[in-house]
Formats: sequence, C-alpha cells, structure tokens
Amino acid sequence: MMNSLIGLQLNGSNIKTLGLGDFDRWLDQQVGVNSGDVTLKSAYDCVAWIYRSIDIRASAISRMPFTIYDGDSDDANDVTDSAMAEIPDLRDMLYMIEAARVIFGACYYHRDTNVFGLNEAWRYWLPTAVRPKIDKDRGLIGFERNAGMGWRFVDDWEKNLAYWWWKNPFG
Repeated sequence: MMNSLIGLQLNGSNIKTLGLGDFDRWLDQQVGVNSGDVTLKSAYDCVAWIYRSIDIRASAISRMPFTIYDGDSDDANDVTDSAMAEIPDLRDMLYMIEAARVIFGACYYHRDTNVFGLNEAWRYWLPTAVRPKIDKDRGLIGFERNAGMGWRFVDDWEKNLAYWWWKNPFG
C-alpha cells in the first residue's frame, strides 16, 4: 500500500513532507482532540476564521456612529461628548461587549475604584468567572464572581456591574 504524503511550508522554511497519518496526528495535537481538552478558548485560538469573523463583527459594532441622549423626550440633551469623556475607552468596551457576547453569550463590566472611591474605571470581567444568582420567584438577585479565591457575591452589583446577555433558549 502506498503512503500518501503531504507537503508543508512553515514560516518560509523548506517544504516538509509528512505522511497523512502523521499530519492527522499533528492536527489533533494542535486542536487537542485526542487529549480531551478542547475548550472554547483553544478552538477560538486555533481556528483563524472564527477569530477573524468575531473580530470583524466586534470591530464593526465598535465603529458604528452613535449618539447618547440624556432623557427620553424629543428635546433630550445630546450628551455623547461628556459620555465619551467619562468613559474614554468606550469604543474598546463596545468591541469587547460584542466579542464576549458572541463567544460566551454574555459580557460583564465592573466599575472599579481605588480604596478612596476615586479613579473610577470600567473593567472587563471574564464571563466564565461570573455567574448570575437567579431566584425562582424573585428573578435576578445578584451575581457571584470567582477571581481565584472561590465564588463570592458581588457587592453593589445594581450600581457597579453592567451586564449583557443573549436570551437563553434553554432557560
């Protein structure tokens, strides 16, 4: 039986010849299929077109023109400039919100301050480290976060946590 070969050129080096079996084992190693450790992050990192499609979508959302109004009437004040000054990285936030929603189905930003309550800044929280606390009767009652020290309830989440979710069709 003839062994089928495939040629690869890696980083401009000479062409390397591999048998299809070796090539298949190499691909499995790259994605982690045989080790059982395929994660959302490893798949995202390994599949360039998934990364690029999410990047294109999030970039488009972050560059969309918008206006922020204070009030809900026809004569509401345009506060876009002051909002952009208050959150200087708003465009970056819009990018992360869209990317996280596409990858994880949720996005979380927490308003952090120093110990004196000054130097306020919005900080991205990894969605896999946050979980909502939902009561069957009362609905959403808060959030827990695991920052490496176990799951802890998020204080003042109503004022300091911004969150976006896709609707969950499974409940």
